[in-house]
Amino acid sequence: GLVVKLESPPMGEIYFTSNGTSTTIASAGVFVKVTGVTTFDSNSMYFGTSNTNNRLVYTGTSTKVFHVAMTASYTCGNAKVVGLAIAKNGTTTGMEKSIIKDTNSSAGDVESSAIHVMPLLNQNDYIEVFVTNITDTTAVTLQTLNMFAMGMSQGTD
Repeated sequence: GLVVKLESPPMGEIYFTSNGTSTTIASAGVFVKVTGVTTFDSNSMYFGTSNTNNRLVYTGTSTKVFHVAMTASYTCGNAKVVGLAIAKNGTTTGMEKSIIKDTNSSAGDVESSAIHVMPLLNQNDYIEVFVTNITDTTAVTLQTLNMFAMGMSQGTD
């Protein structure tokens, strides 16, 4: 008879739960990589970290479309417009569809945001979370972060 072999899709996940390190914003509106020590989830398949915080590296050999999701909570001064984005290979260029903006209402408020995007990843492409303060150069502190990528297109790895 017909035998169907189901393989787990490539997936990877990183997170932190109590980050106290601020991300320096040198220029208002310019995205930079989020600062913080992330944990690489041991259930990840076909992903690695390259020993780099806030980075998932796709190690599979098949080019695939991925569902990338990110949730984060952050603080940033009073009435600041904060932007978050998923960067691919160190840049938000080409990933503009992932950019979201949020305004915190007062100093000390913890805001939260989420991103869902579907980029095409080739072997050794990597994704990271980037942040900016659109209002001014006040630093942004992501307190919690979770980002995962799950392969969506057909193929084997």
